[in-house]
Amino acid sequence: MRAYQASYDSLKILLPPGKFRWQTVGHWEQTWWERKWVVDTYGIDDRLQSAYEKANAKNPIAAKQLLDAYLALLALFSVDQRLQVFRAATELTKDEVATSVYNVSLLRAAAKNFSTGNADFVETLAAFGKKNPRDGRRFIEYANNILPKFGALARPAALKTLVNFYYSHFNDVAKQEEATNLFVPMLDEFEAAHQAKALGEYYQLYRERNYAREQEIAALEAQYQSEFNEAEAAVAAKKAQKASLRALGWKVVAGSFVIVAFLALFLVLLSIQRNIKMMREMAMASK
Repeated sequence: MRAYQASYDSLKILLPPGKFRWQTVGHWEQTWWERKWVVDTYGIDDRLQSAYEKANAKNPIAAKQLLDAYLALLALFSVDQRLQVFRAATELTKDEVATSVYNVSLLRAAAKNFSTGNADFVETLAAFGKKNPRDGRRFIEYANNILPKFGALARPAALKTLVNFYYSHFNDVAKQEEATNLFVPMLDEFEAAHQAKALGEYYQLYRERNYAREQEIAALEAQYQSEFNEAEAAVAAKKAQKASLRALGWKVVAGSFVIVAFLALFLVLLSIQRNIKMMREMAMASK
């Protein structure tokens, strides 16, 4: 209990009660049928207790683990940024203690990629993690890994591009990683001021080219499935020897389909590289 109290006192040093509201403030409202309490501002204490409940931190040891994770994160920021960071961290606390501590550690790891004079990136990552339970953690991990490859000044805009295009184009972090990894080797060909914009334009090109490829593959799959179903029905009515020969023939067709799909993807990548080259030449010409 003393150890927890020491951590709690440290939080009060980082978020001084004289500067920040620790107690919830509200007012009573009277309706036609009841009188109810309406919260105007949640205090730090209530936010902390809510986080403990969400993480199932039922004892001082578990609560201290989570609180210490918050302290390590808050200490990276100036006092004016800490309440924003604290709110974001508690919003991302939604699982058991160990998982919540790891989530907060991801926010802390992200800090080295940005200026801690502005905590907007913490809020952005925490909000994404909260809204996307399937991909949230993996997205933050990937952002922490990929953003150092961008120029320091380009990273806030690059993070915004990653988030926006996740929602508008991918809705699957694995697909976004696959697309972004193809762009990264070309990143050095753009000045830092143009890198985030180049990523966005690349995503547009990737989507257009990849959509055409997926449509072609879908058509090939549909044709193959239709022909396969017809052949399967015919095979069922014939002798075992003829059925074996037919099955072998369809394996050859399936192999041909894979080759066609691979060639389509290869042509898409070549097309994207040509467009990226044109984008680079246009950027150079505009200097």
